[in-house]
Amino acid sequence: MIYRGNHSELDILLEEFPAVGILGSRQVGKTTLAKQVGSRTPSIYIDLELPDDLVKLSNPSLFFKTYQDHLIILDEIQVKPELFPILRAVIDQDRRPGRFLILGSASPVMMRNTAESLAGRIAYIDLPPLLLSEIDVENQNILWLRGGFPLSYLAKSEAASLRWRQSYIRSYVEKDLSLLGLPNNPEFLRRFWTMAAHLNGKLANYADIGRSLQVTSPTIREYYDLFGYTFLIYEVTPYFGNLKKRLVKSPRYYISDTGVLHSLLGIKSFEDLLGHPHAGHSWESFVMHQIKHHLPEEHSLSFYRTHQGAEIDALILKSGKPYISCEIKMGNAPKISKGMKIAIQDVETELNFIITHSSDRYPIDEHIEVINIHDFIFQILKTL
Repeated sequence: MIYRGNHSELDILLEEFPAVGILGSRQVGKTTLAKQVGSRTPSIYIDLELPDDLVKLSNPSLFFKTYQDHLIILDEIQVKPELFPILRAVIDQDRRPGRFLILGSASPVMMRNTAESLAGRIAYIDLPPLLLSEIDVENQNILWLRGGFPLSYLAKSEAASLRWRQSYIRSYVEKDLSLLGLPNNPEFLRRFWTMAAHLNGKLANYADIGRSLQVTSPTIREYYDLFGYTFLIYEVTPYFGNLKKRLVKSPRYYISDTGVLHSLLGIKSFEDLLGHPHAGHSWESFVMHQIKHHLPEEHSLSFYRTHQGAEIDALILKSGKPYISCEIKMGNAPKISKGMKIAIQDVETELNFIITHSSDRYPIDEHIEVINIHDFIFQILKTL
């Protein structure tokens, strides 16, 4: 059993809001987390994908009234959107905190009813795949290779982990994505997802991808958005500021889990990973995922790149202003690029790092430090 770091945040929100939503990909551990919380208080669990449980909600108002003194856990809420107006009415009659815990595999943007029906009544937390702060540091390479889905990370062997991820991908493209509202075209969905893996961390060019898949640029942008709404891909936008530079305006997209990324790329072992042409982009994806989900409030993640080649892989903004710049390198003996130096001068960040796999922390320049990813999380991000 892995103790997720979201427990304390979830407990706080349940003491403040009538409803709390846990959002994340399928199989990421939402149900386990919810049941752990529910075990500490009178609760009842309903899986909205099980016919027997759906029967219990044939009269949802009566059911909610019957169990008004329980924490009611509603799993996979996106398959029953007609519940949202009823939840709103029930909550408005009794706004006690901690009444409902709602689990969903699609973001509120996709579940549009939540924005209108439960605004002001619900708080959300995101549950990403496992993070470095939730595992033992010596298992960093396992997490990088297998990804953070618990059943993949905890598998008995590399082969078992790979089989789980291959099954997960197949299930998503053949069934789950269509249930979440995407067109029922498994072959195209797999081709798009695989192409997104090969372009992981690179500047998006919708026209080129569209020509390869024989669809329009707007269609490609729509699919990136839809995969983002289901937490399979995330977008990192470039920083513009008020700089008088010719700046890149295209976003970058990352596969949310490196284990899934490696399956899509045909990487089966750690040896395969280290020798793969996309190893550097995979490491960048791993680090970006860790940074994204360890950032405190008022901080956000971006990147910076000019047409002249000045670049910062990860630019951390504090209240919208550049604060920390990070170059991401897989090796432990990095060198400072000219482009990084120019970019730092452009954005004027206070702190500047080259993040590596496992090097010691040391200054490499007057204003730049080398640091490994584990120390960056615990010595830098955790102290912001």
